[in-house]
Amino acid sequence: IGAENLLEIYVEYSFEICLKRDVKGLYKNAQTGQIANFTGQASAFEPPVHPHLILNTEITPLEESLETLYSFVFRHLKLMG
Repeated sequence: IGAENLLEIYVEYSFEICLKRDVKGLYKNAQTGQIANFTGQASAFEPPVHPHLILNTEITPLEESLETLYSFVFRHLKLMG
């Protein structure tokens, strides 16, 4: 697959939401200092400059985000095939 076939999809939400949704406890460990240089907490995170799609699951319901993702990917697969 060439770079022209790659799609950059950015799923955007805050550290606080990550902390609430964290099923493995990574964000809690980062918050308490047990994980050093955790991206978004102790280490800076740089969002993509020009993603093909941005999904903000903090303000958009999961079902709507999934539908948007599905439609976007399906549309691009049709263009490739």
